[in-house]
Amino acid sequence: MAVVLAMLPFLALGLATGRLATVIVPPLIWTLFFAGLGAGWWGSGLGDGWFAAFVELTTASTIATGAGALLRRRIARTSGI
Repeated sequence: MAVVLAMLPFLALGLATGRLATVIVPPLIWTLFFAGLGAGWWGSGLGDGWFAAFVELTTASTIATGAGALLRRRIARTSGI
């Protein structure tokens, strides 16, 4: 459930922009987030299985961003905006 909720901002990003180039944003955000955890900037550091979580979150959020952008394009095309 938490992962689904974490994908909503990325879906909204794709819907807001409608540009497929926004799919580069999630990998950048998650890389910075996990780098900060590893460096001790926030949180308690990286635990077991951090790489699997990184890959899953990056993949899911990139797909959500792309889906949002494609949905925006589909809506714009059918409504004539």
